[in-house]
Amino acid sequence: MAMRIFLVTLAVAGVLVTAAGTLMSIGVLILVGAGLFVVALVMGALAAPRTRRGR
Repeated sequence: MAMRIFLVTLAVAGVLVTAAGTLMSIGVLILVGAGLFVVALVMGALAAPRTRRGR
């Protein structure tokens, strides 16, 4: 359960940082935010088989 909360928090932070970077036209923030979001998606996809078995 804690891992899911961490991944959702990471994904939301990524979206917020990307949005802030877009509004302020700062390319580095856009890249960092997109990177956070992608990392959260990949970690969630890798953890998915474990969560389906009930662990």
